[in-house]
Amino acid sequence: PEAGGFREGQTVYWADGEGVIEHLMIAGILGVEGSPFAITATEDDPAALIRITVNGQPTEMLIGKRTAELSAEPLTMEDEE
Repeated sequence: PEAGGFREGQTVYWADGEGVIEHLMIAGILGVEGSPFAITATEDDPAALIRITVNGQPTEMLIGKRTAELSAEPLTMEDEE
C-alpha cells in the first residue's frame, strides 16, 4: 500500500533518524487513542509506523510519524535548519 507519496517497505528519513515503513494508515488512530503518542491518520495526512534502523540494520524500536515529516532521501544539516 501507498500513502502520502510513500509505500510500505520503503526506507525513510526524518530530522533525527531513519527507518523502514512497516505500515501506512489513511484512516484511524496510529498508537493508543488518548495517548500523547497517538497520531490520527487521514487520507490528506497519512501516518506511518516505522521500524527504526541504525547503520542500515533494523532495531527492535518502532516509531509513528506523519508522512509529512518524512523524506525519501537522507537529510543534510541544511535540511534540518
